[in-house]
Amino acid sequence: MYVTECLLNFLLIIKSHSSWYDLANIPTRPIHSKVNLLKVCAVFRLLDGCDLSSERIKVVYEILEKYRLLSDETSKKFWEAHLEIVSVVFVDEQSNHKL
Repeated sequence: MYVTECLLNFLLIIKSHSSWYDLANIPTRPIHSKVNLLKVCAVFRLLDGCDLSSERIKVVYEILEKYRLLSDETSKKFWEAHLEIVSVVFVDEQSNHKL
């Protein structure tokens, strides 16, 4: 049963990685006793957004555009939106420390 639970957790993390997947579809009860799946999925989605900042994505976007690999207008807008991300700063509002 443990392997099945782990695989289900991974499946949901992978599916929720897409911004098209509604995080409300993630079960709120733990699939495995120590995993808060909703938080894990949300953190992975946030980390992905931070990782695809304009600094890192510029080269990828240029290659996609050069070889006409942007499948449609929606995907083009998606990649162009990442070009607008300059940086992400997290502030703990209670302590005013940057994370």
